[in-house]
Amino acid sequence: MQVLHIRIRIPSLIIVCFQEKCKNVRSANCTHGGFPHPRECSKCICPSGYGGPLCNQRPPDNCGKELSASTEWKPLTDMMMYVNAEDFIDGYDKCNYWIKSANNTFIAVKIKSLRPAGPVRNGCVEAGVEIKAQKNQVLTGYRFCFQEHEGLILTSYTNLVPVIFYSRSTTGISMITLEYRQVVFCSFCTPN
Repeated sequence: MQVLHIRIRIPSLIIVCFQEKCKNVRSANCTHGGFPHPRECSKCICPSGYGGPLCNQRPPDNCGKELSASTEWKPLTDMMMYVNAEDFIDGYDKCNYWIKSANNTFIAVKIKSLRPAGPVRNGCVEAGVEIKAQKNQVLTGYRFCFQEHEGLILTSYTNLVPVIFYSRSTTGISMITLEYRQVVFCSFCTPN
């Protein structure tokens, strides 16, 4: 008996299935790994850290903003207080930041201080920071909540890094500080 093994990545399967629904109609030209919404093909379903009809805008929220990186380190501190999980669709309060640098440059992000509220455990499920410095923006970014990660520096593959501060803790205050700057050289990167 011969066994055939097929590996299918779930995000890829979902995207292919949804794209089939929008194949014969004019659909959105989604960016950053987004894909046309199967019920409204002119709009996109965006990965975390991205929003707007074409996934080319920062997600709307009551906090966060666009930041410009320069060659000098700049601080980014965010503080989140007690969360009423019922106020948020997925139970998390989030602040979305976009760190941008000049074309053909990259961004270095340094973790300075991590003080998340709630219990700290693998996966950083209660509170922390997600830094989307990886090449594939469809995937969840690197998540940090442990103090052992202080001092760690990530370098992006492009000149845009979404940073998402998140918390679902109902018992405390999360305070996280990062530093970021523009870098010209990255040994493993390809300029955009």
